[in-house]
Amino acid sequence: MKKILTIFCLSIIFISPSIAQIVKTTPAEKITAGFEFTIGTTFEYFIQKIKFKENEFETTVSSPLIYLSAGIAPFENFYIHITGGYTPPTFKESPEFMELPFSLQFEKNKLSFSGMSYGTKLEYKNFFETQDFGISAFLSYLYHSSSRKDWEITSLPIVTGKATGKNNWNKFQGGVIIDYFYTDNVTPYFGLYANYLSGKIDMEEKIEELSGIQTLNYKGKSIFGVLIGSDFAVNENFIIKGEVRFLSEMTIYLSLNYYF
Repeated sequence: MKKILTIFCLSIIFISPSIAQIVKTTPAEKITAGFEFTIGTTFEYFIQKIKFKENEFETTVSSPLIYLSAGIAPFENFYIHITGGYTPPTFKESPEFMELPFSLQFEKNKLSFSGMSYGTKLEYKNFFETQDFGISAFLSYLYHSSSRKDWEITSLPIVTGKATGKNNWNKFQGGVIIDYFYTDNVTPYFGLYANYLSGKIDMEEKIEELSGIQTLNYKGKSIFGVLIGSDFAVNENFIIKGEVRFLSEMTIYLSLNYYF
């Protein structure tokens, strides 16, 4: 996964000038003026290290996110977005039985649940700018509610059991971005941001005639991260955004947005 993120990141850096030369002859106006609406679709895949509060166990949570967004700019450069989407299933992880009373933990690098995600994002684009650079800020919130999932507990020596779990998490992010106005159509950017992830897994376990309930609380291991990406304006209404994030999380982000 790290190799894919590296290749994606380098592609953004080196392809941007090439695209700029192609579209340089037909520059698009900046999409910042007036009362606007926007709709878009986004694919995001993130991997983040987490730590369970109860037993100090560490693992990673991973999730592909596919969602739609709708936004409005009530005044120049300030956007309010609402998002909603689906997280498809990925890994078939299985919890491991630890001890009585019921205690389960998940295999390393294999924690993932399918479900629905909802959120909102505030953007203030280029609130300060010069001829070549601009400074933007964003604040976002994303809530994920998974569908219930069943596992067979097979790590016991003689008997077998069954576990059912549901995973809910919250992600808050906020940061500052420096935009470089390479051309009217291509805007590479670099940013620093804070990323706070917290969640819990509600588990129900049954082994033979015994049953129990367990709640596993967790939070992201790291908070501060770096992002790098670029906006590609196909025309004055249609923008493609590619982005990677690292340190706090490892994320690939690709969105298509239409402004009108």
